[in-house]
Amino acid sequence: MLKKIHILLADDNKSDFNLMLFALEELDLPVEIQYAKDGEEVLEILHHILPQPDNPTYPDLILLDLELPKVHGLDVLKIIRATPFICELPVVIFSSTFNEAAIHQCYELGANSFVQKPIDFFEFAGILEGIIRFWISTE
Repeated sequence: MLKKIHILLADDNKSDFNLMLFALEELDLPVEIQYAKDGEEVLEILHHILPQPDNPTYPDLILLDLELPKVHGLDVLKIIRATPFICELPVVIFSSTFNEAAIHQCYELGANSFVQKPIDFFEFAGILEGIIRFWISTE
C-alpha cells in the first residue's frame, strides 16, 4: 500500500491549484493537497501544526509560489527556516517567476529546489511527478 503524501501548496492562482489537482489525478499518486491562497494563510496552517509533527495534516512537502499576497513567498521561506519543528520540511519553490536574483535568494534562504512552472499541461504533470518522487518516498 502506498503512503499518503501530504503537500501544502501555496499559490494565489486558483487555476494553478486546479491544474495541479487534475495532474495529480492523471498521475494516480496518493496525494492530499492542502491549499493556501496567500503567505499569511501558509503561516497560519503551519502554526497550527507546529507542536504536533504527528498531525495527519503535517506536510511532507511545501510547494511555494514566490508572488504571494499578504506575505511574500521569500518571507514565508525565511520564517519556515527559522522555526523549530518545520525548519527541515522540504520547500520547493514552484513559481512562474524566472529571475536569476530571486532564484539565488531562494537558495540562500534555504529552499530545497527552485522549479519554474511550465505552461504545457503534460510538462507540468511530468515536473510535478518528478518533484514528488524526488522529495517523497511513496512506499
